[in-house]
Amino acid sequence: MIIAIDFDGTITDHRYPDLGRPVPGAFEWMKRFQAAGATLILWTMRSDGPDGPLLTEADDFCRENGVIFKHVNENPQAWTTSPKVLAHAYIDDSAIGCPLKENPRMCGRPIVDWDIVGPLVMAMIENDGDHRLRTPKANTPAWDPYGPEAQRLARNYRLMSAAVGGYQPLASDVEMDMPTSNDTIDGT
Repeated sequence: MIIAIDFDGTITDHRYPDLGRPVPGAFEWMKRFQAAGATLILWTMRSDGPDGPLLTEADDFCRENGVIFKHVNENPQAWTTSPKVLAHAYIDDSAIGCPLKENPRMCGRPIVDWDIVGPLVMAMIENDGDHRLRTPKANTPAWDPYGPEAQRLARNYRLMSAAVGGYQPLASDVEMDMPTSNDTIDGT
């Protein structure tokens, strides 16, 4: 599975052209994705040019934090000349529907909520890039579509939808302390 990941607001908080602080969970989840066999692409508006080596600095920062991208702002396959990066998933704070949380830095722009994004993407990796809940391959443990893991994944999907205001909570979500549209994801 190929995952394209933005830098500012996704891996670090917004400090462009400077490097921001790491977004909580970003490096931990990216390392888990790689360990599970995913190919990661750094997909960012940063570039090396008149303003300096901004793209190189971002890539070096990630390397220093244990994540080495297979590709940086380039397609993993040469079958197209399109500038759009081919990936199964795109993680970007500017994407519609991407779960965000408040930036702890005063007046900072919201950042990706890796507590929601991480498990959702990991489920995709485990299901060969398929975002739908489905039975894993025969050589994996039995999958109960009504079991706790399926409920957790479905709840995470509903959480993601709630984060962008497109979800009305179920009674079972409320019982599980699921945030409502009046709450923030971290419960504050």
